[in-house]
Amino acid sequence: MQASEWQSKGELIEVAKKHLFVIDSDKQNLANKPLLCILHGFPTSSFDYWKVLELLQQKFRVVIHDHLGFGFSDKPLDYSYSLIDQADMALALWKQLKIKQAYILAHDYGTSILTEILVRDNQACCPIKIQKVALCNGSMHIELAKLKLMQKLLRKRLFGHLIARFASKPTLKKNLRDTFYDKSQLSNQELDGIWEMM
Repeated sequence: MQASEWQSKGELIEVAKKHLFVIDSDKQNLANKPLLCILHGFPTSSFDYWKVLELLQQKFRVVIHDHLGFGFSDKPLDYSYSLIDQADMALALWKQLKIKQAYILAHDYGTSILTEILVRDNQACCPIKIQKVALCNGSMHIELAKLKLMQKLLRKRLFGHLIARFASKPTLKKNLRDTFYDKSQLSNQELDGIWEMM
């Protein structure tokens, strides 16, 4: 799938004066299906789910957005991009979409955002009822994560922003393919789409 095809499936929604790219498979919930909210990983976007979206839609109304700074969402330069802010944005979006209860699927960076949401849920200040969660490949405790060299460099406060600025398409391809046992699972077309969205 091309990045432009993925983009055509969603829309930009303004949340807290920022625009988030959102795909809502059934805004009206005409089929009255349970709701599944998805929080994607780093450094990609909602595009990670293009192969399974149709399958998930058979059982769920699916709402997936690109976190601020990712995919087709705004990428403000003067912004903290903290997990707390990302959780604020996700919850504000879901509230705006009038989501009252949902299953949540979180992957990688999304599991860290979900951790913040779960803290709020435990403190009875989460605006939605979380029915169940599924966590995939998460590093909720960064000290236990087995980070790749590029991830370690990006985390460095003094020069991480410089590393990000000099990132290249070949570097992205190598680093993302290295996360797959079978490197052919990630096509050049998919990598081109991911790079275009970044």
